[in-house]
Amino acid sequence: MFGRFGELYEHVVTCLDAMVNPHVCPEVNESRWNWDSDTKTTAHGLKSSLQSFGVIVGFTVLKNSLDYLKGLSAKLQRRDIDVFEAYTMIDNIKSEIQCLRDDIGVEFQRWYDEAKQLASYIGTEEEMPRVPRVQCNRSNVPADTPLLYYKRSIGIPFIDILLQQLQNRFSADNCWPVSALLSLIPSLMVKLGMPPPEQFESWHDDLLTPRSLDNEVSRWFNMWSRQSD
Repeated sequence: MFGRFGELYEHVVTCLDAMVNPHVCPEVNESRWNWDSDTKTTAHGLKSSLQSFGVIVGFTVLKNSLDYLKGLSAKLQRRDIDVFEAYTMIDNIKSEIQCLRDDIGVEFQRWYDEAKQLASYIGTEEEMPRVPRVQCNRSNVPADTPLLYYKRSIGIPFIDILLQQLQNRFSADNCWPVSALLSLIPSLMVKLGMPPPEQFESWHDDLLTPRSLDNEVSRWFNMWSRQSD
């Protein structure tokens, strides 16, 4: 989604500019391109936001950071077997993002160059907010250059939040029970084999006859294995 919008970013700004100032676009027939004042005001506000250098940098950081989650999010929205595979990917994805955080200086330089290139396409100059002594309404990050400012105010905080959310939502305590239950789905059992009994130990106290759980799982696996044959 963000990748596609990134490809269209320049064209969206051009379209909004044509809505606000149709006379500057020779391709537009002004007699047919007649927008009401409220629409023009909204388009002007959106165009100004999209042309802000800070917004461009923020969007570029968001797009490149969330690109690491593209495969995971796609599998979590598909069939049972894709969901199971998604949970096996989580540790690798968290490791990749942690490596990104450890090497943020190099990665952010690449992202920043991409943001400057996009800014040049839409006529936006590289800039950074003034850093006053006291600031209440936005981050007041000390930095000598725009690159350092945006890395410290957008890049590093966003990656840290992304890592923290992944740890909270996909912790070992949360993932392990889900993976165990998914392994009982017939199509997964036939493909992956019978799950080990210790995988279900956390539910022993909730069962009426916990000692028979191993036999029941084995019978469940054998039944679906025969049907698949």
